[in-house]
Amino acid sequence: METKKKNRSVLRAGFTRCANELEQLLVAEEADPQSVSVVWEMLQRKNEALEEVDNEIYSLLLEDGTISELDLLAEMDAIDGYRKRFIDIKLRRMEFDKQSVGAGSSLEVDDGNAEQRSVANSVVSGSTVIGKRKFKLPTIELKKFGGDIKDWLPFWAQFRKVHEDSEIDASDKISYLIQVTIPGSRARQLVESFPAIQENYGKIVEALVSRFGRDDLQIEVYVRELLKLILNNAMSR
Repeated sequence: METKKKNRSVLRAGFTRCANELEQLLVAEEADPQSVSVVWEMLQRKNEALEEVDNEIYSLLLEDGTISELDLLAEMDAIDGYRKRFIDIKLRRMEFDKQSVGAGSSLEVDDGNAEQRSVANSVVSGSTVIGKRKFKLPTIELKKFGGDIKDWLPFWAQFRKVHEDSEIDASDKISYLIQVTIPGSRARQLVESFPAIQENYGKIVEALVSRFGRDDLQIEVYVRELLKLILNNAMSR
């Protein structure tokens, strides 16, 4: 046990140094994408090694009859602190990648025949060039969900594209879910109540649908809104 804890202390120190370096790169005015990719790869490996040791230590503590529930909660809180930081940096890195793609994507049209040469990515912000004029496209942000049942349908309509995309792995989908839920809201709390591992993605979605997206809840909300509209119209006459 003590050997594993000593190993974990070293891994956590390495994780922190690597995370600090990557955070500095991501906020730099002229960040080098290659440097970001290299440090990100190192951070992923350190995180994997740290998670493996964390799981081993937690399992040993769980089997130790002398360890109290409070001690286990303290252990889990410490583990979650590193996992949350990793997810936060992962989301920042994803945003950095989108901005890098947006900066390099453009739409060129020849004067006279309007021939499209390249299409800018529709989900990132960037600059569009038409002739000699340059237009700044607005950033398109996903609608954030906080747990209001009447906001579920528009939220799910947009997130379904991510949910059904087979090229996005489950752990990244969890990161997207964290990104598009409002901090401190019921929806965010529900998402973060599950460990952020790919095996839990299906459980998280199932819990969200059960809590906010059931048909009976949606019908109840929209009937209530319809009744309000009818009453307001009746009172205004």
